[in-house]
Amino acid sequence: MKHISYKRIKVISEGKALMYLSLIPVILLIIKDIDKNNISYIVFYIILTLIPLLSGWNYLSKYLYLVEDSIIKTLKISFKLIIVQWLIIIFYISLTEDLHLKHLLSYTYSLKEFIYIVPVKGIIASISEEIFKFFLFFSILSLIKIRDFEKKVKTSVILSSIVFGLIYMARYKYSTLIPISLITIPTYMVFIKYSSITPLILNHLIVFLLFHGSKIKIYDVSSNTIIYIFLSLLSASYLVTYIYKSIKSNKDTNCLK
Repeated sequence: MKHISYKRIKVISEGKALMYLSLIPVILLIIKDIDKNNISYIVFYIILTLIPLLSGWNYLSKYLYLVEDSIIKTLKISFKLIIVQWLIIIFYISLTEDLHLKHLLSYTYSLKEFIYIVPVKGIIASISEEIFKFFLFFSILSLIKIRDFEKKVKTSVILSSIVFGLIYMARYKYSTLIPISLITIPTYMVFIKYSSITPLILNHLIVFLLFHGSKIKIYDVSSNTIIYIFLSLLSASYLVTYIYKSIKSNKDTNCLK
């Protein structure tokens, strides 16, 4: 992490840190059931997002902006991160011959299933998980008793990545611990370098779209499906534009302060 400024990385109170970390046992208890139906999935991620936001929005908003006020620059960072993560996964599978991960990479579903999954699960999961990772990192950072701040940050990155991997392990299988932990480390490094959570949310959403989109088995595409695709793309375009304007407005307000 050379040439990285740590000036914008601020600790939170120990009370809030313990409150955020107390969510982990609750998550571990219910995470296995979230894939049973879409309602469970949505409720889980809303809870995962709302609890930290209710007490930490003012803190999070300081890190919610486009890098260099440019959507292009932010997207470039997101795509570079995707390449690094994909290389890590390929390297891990080639070394371990992990059958469970290969199974996750091999399943397929219909275009209609994909269309109904993306607007709900993709956007919700991308925002919720990155916000959770954000508060997980700052909670661990605030509780670690290391005087050297750079070492403190690096230690927090490693511990936060392992904890996030453990949560995924509870959802899937033990074999996901190492790869998820490994691909989480560069996401934290990107956040620390640019002091922005926006590239991570975009990275998560793009990975979701690319990964699940590559599993589509296209057949029997009806006119209703085509209409739904058009409306979904239109809605997504509006949402991205709205988020961009909100982030820009938020940054301008912070600059004025």
